[in-house]
Order: sequence, then C-alpha cells, then structure tokens
Amino acid sequence: MNPRAVIDVGSHSVLLLVAEETEKGLRVLLEDYRISALGTGLGQTGLIDPEATARTKRIIVQYLERCRDLGAKRILPVGTSALREADNREQVLLELSQSAGQPIRVLSRREEAGLTRRGALSGLRAGDDALVVDLGGRSTEMTWPGFSRSIPIGCQRGTEDILATDPPTDTEMAELRDRVRSHLPAPPNAGALVFSGGTATTLASMDLTRPAMTRSTDKRRVYRQDLVHGHRMSPARLDDLIQMLSSVPLAKRKDLAGIEPERAGVLVAGSIIWDELCRWCRRESFLVSARGLTWGVWLAHSA
Repeated sequence: MNPRAVIDVGSHSVLLLVAEETEKGLRVLLEDYRISALGTGLGQTGLIDPEATARTKRIIVQYLERCRDLGAKRILPVGTSALREADNREQVLLELSQSAGQPIRVLSRREEAGLTRRGALSGLRAGDDALVVDLGGRSTEMTWPGFSRSIPIGCQRGTEDILATDPPTDTEMAELRDRVRSHLPAPPNAGALVFSGGTATTLASMDLTRPAMTRSTDKRRVYRQDLVHGHRMSPARLDDLIQMLSSVPLAKRKDLAGIEPERAGVLVAGSIIWDELCRWCRRESFLVSARGLTWGVWLAHSA
C-alpha cells in the first residue's frame, strides 16, 4: 500500500494525518497535532511573528520525519486563515514551504469550508443535511447543503482582541458574544449540528472525564478519539463547562482534566463562540467530530 499524508498549517495548531487504503478500508497510521500559535499577535500587528514561524517550521520538519518513517511519499501541505491574512504571508509561506520541501497550498475560505465539512462528516451518522461548524484560531467556517459562510472570529482572535483579563470579566465575555452575533446570518434550515476543531474535541474530552477537576498525568489517556468522534452534548452541559473554565485563572485551567495545556489559553473564547452558535441554531443537542480539514483533504486526494 501507499500511505499518504496531509499537513494542515492552521492559525493555532499544525495537524498531521497519515493513512492508507487497504482491502479492508482506510487505515490510519498516525494522527497528531502540535500547538504552533502561528497567528499569535496577527490581529494587532498584521504580521506573523518570526518566533511563531520558527515554531511552525520545526513542527513541519518533525512531521516530515514521521512521514518518512511511515513510508508516506505523497505529502499534501495546506494552509488556512493566518496564511491568508498576514501582511507578510508571502515571506512566511516561502519559509514554511522550504521546510516542507514543496509549496504549501493556501486554501480559500470556500475550499477550507468544503473540505472541512467532508472530513468532519466522515464516519458520522449525521445526515447529508447537517450543519457543520469548524471553529479555528482566527475564523469559523460553517457549511450546510448549498451554502457556506466564514466569519472572522475564532478562539485565538477572540482571546487576543477581547478577553484581556485572566480570568476574563463578565463584560469581556459579553463583548465577545456580541461580536459573534454581529457576524451571524439568519439560521439555516439544516439538520443535525456538528462541531469540529480543537475547541470542540477538548470540550467533548472534558465532558467525557467529568466530574474530574485534576489533570491526568498522561493526556493521551484522557483524550480518546474513538469516544470523542460522535460524542453528543447538550447546551446545558456546555454552559456548565463555560462556567468552570471562565471562573479560574489560566494556571488552574491548564490542570483541568481533558485539556491540553497549550490550548487552555484560548479555550474560554472558543467555548463562548461555540455556545453562541448553539443558541443561534436552537438545537437541543449537537455532535462533536474528531475529524476535519486533514481528513477532507486526504479523502479529496484519494487515488
């Protein structure tokens, strides 16, 4: 068989998927993600920071080594919001492409939304009419049949632009909610609501480990993709998690079970955005997908 890999260079994290097609179906060899915070400070300066670029380059090089170890000769690197928006995107893209050994393809918002939808719905019984929401670092992509929408608000952008206090104040959280609502169109006539992205999988992991309030010594023992993918949550439970997350400072938030420490800093903003989208859709429950853009790109380029 011929393993293929996808590297997704996002605004907050870099994801890797290595998989191959077998006679029994798709076989995943490796999935990984690393926090790079490529888009840190982008909203204030319009620029991607050299340190963030260096972190991302190191992650890409490490991923290439893993790909070689697994025999993946075809590697598809893609980029999203930060690489679309930064004033110095051409220079950063050149540096990252050199590290990848090939050009990184920067996806348009429409491409990103469509591929994320394809990946998020794979392996789920959500129906073709599902509304898929992928919350990223600097933007949120929403797709349902015949329509897609991208709003310029994500967990990293919301944290840097609005939630300046640790822990955030009620006023800041209300401002973030207002910002999200200002970008939302009329709610679609869609089926099931499906959330994907790091905020979604982290909150699902927290829900699955409740009522634990202390961190496991091994985050891999906490995060179970087989349980997270397709996990159903209620808005009431999401409200409980927001209250928990926003009531403690970052140092304590990092120690909560189910949370990757590097993601703790943007998790309050992400959960508030998620909550506003739930209110917008008026759903009694929603599904979490542990899959997303990397899966969509891989499936779209299957041979």
